[in-house]
Amino acid sequence: MTITHDSDSPNNQDYDNNIALIYDYLEKSIDILRANLNEVTNNLRLLTAAEVTYIHFFITDLPSPSFAVMISENMEPLPCYSCFIFKTLAYIFSITSITICLWKGYNKESIRLVIKPENLLSQAEKGTTTQYKESIIINIWKYTIEDLNKFLQIRQKALRQAVITLTLSMLCAVLDIIIHFVFYS
Repeated sequence: MTITHDSDSPNNQDYDNNIALIYDYLEKSIDILRANLNEVTNNLRLLTAAEVTYIHFFITDLPSPSFAVMISENMEPLPCYSCFIFKTLAYIFSITSITICLWKGYNKESIRLVIKPENLLSQAEKGTTTQYKESIIINIWKYTIEDLNKFLQIRQKALRQAVITLTLSMLCAVLDIIIHFVFYS
């Protein structure tokens, strides 16, 4: 991307002011993207903590006889196995959701927040101060904002996946409780 501008034109001061405004806009965009990224990361952390609590206080107390009890007491197979399967699925979905939160939420990928010096030096040799400022803006867009957007999208997708798997876990837990109360109460 090359921006052409005649540095001898009478509007050069206006153009330089516009470049400064664009640079300020990019800085604010980076701040907003960082804040959004921090918010999604905090939501992943909260979800992880909630799920650990959910497993500890809820799933472990779901009604489901062990295989040994089912065999020794000659229980009705369908409700027993169904409760056992739904409790196991609740564990699997919940652990999957925690794994998604931890894997994507705490994964540190490098994001370039600084423009490479060689890019700046090559542009500094080629033209005027205005062209140099233009290259800084282009590099900030190319290396920082695009990377932050990509990283934010990855974490947002992970948050959606974690919420969906947690919902599936809760659905399995509810089905386990319903089957238990229908057949054993």
